[in-house]
Amino acid sequence: MNQFLSVPAGHYTIGTDAAEMDRAIEFWQNRLLENFTRQDIECWFRKEFPSLKIWVEGFEMSRTLVTNANYLRFAAATGAALCESLVEGEPADHPAWGLDISEAKSFCAWMSANDPVYRYRLPKEVEWEAAARGPERLEYPYGPTFDPSKANTVESNIGTTTPVLEYAHAPGPFGHLDLAGNVEEWVDTRYWVYPGGELIKDDLYEVFGANYFILRGGSFHRGGDLSRGARRHGAYPKPDYRFTGFRLVRERRTLPST
Repeated sequence: MNQFLSVPAGHYTIGTDAAEMDRAIEFWQNRLLENFTRQDIECWFRKEFPSLKIWVEGFEMSRTLVTNANYLRFAAATGAALCESLVEGEPADHPAWGLDISEAKSFCAWMSANDPVYRYRLPKEVEWEAAARGPERLEYPYGPTFDPSKANTVESNIGTTTPVLEYAHAPGPFGHLDLAGNVEEWVDTRYWVYPGGELIKDDLYEVFGANYFILRGGSFHRGGDLSRGARRHGAYPKPDYRFTGFRLVRERRTLPST
């Protein structure tokens, strides 16, 4: 598969406080792809509010996204349909995309069934944010300020996916790559309101209600606001938002006592 890197156990502060949200809105309100209002942007960013401290158990997460080569082996072994990135003939070392969360979970189940030592699953949302922001609560996985040379978002002007090792010069706080940009990443957590926050009735709510799985990290096809470490998104049913992939968490199996 690929390398797995440890995220240590500890208290991690996730989400965004009022001052941080104001700064993020101020930065992004005139930089988005479309002419959204400040009210629109604030609505989306309020999903991150307020910040809260959460204990996260230590875990191991894959350094990179699942690639086309990885997914092709799964499809060949199980008869599963090829994902859109494979249908389009994208290179083997680019991330697999065009996947819904059920397909991502099927891949995890296949990996688990073929490994006597580890089980595999998708990261939980708080695990993903802990890995992306670290104890310093970075605004972006690679640092405190937005930089289109360090992640494949629309501002990078690449226009397609990149190899999963392309941004090895800009890792997250624990060494993980592509936590910002390339393709959006499924986490195994449905939208929930942070304690003290409010239910956000945005365009995703209008389609799914308050019961949709979260995506993290942004993609090459959308703006860098989605690559912020705290940003919470979902699979809006439009072609622009189909660039969805995933990475893995692995857990050592408990051996039976003798």
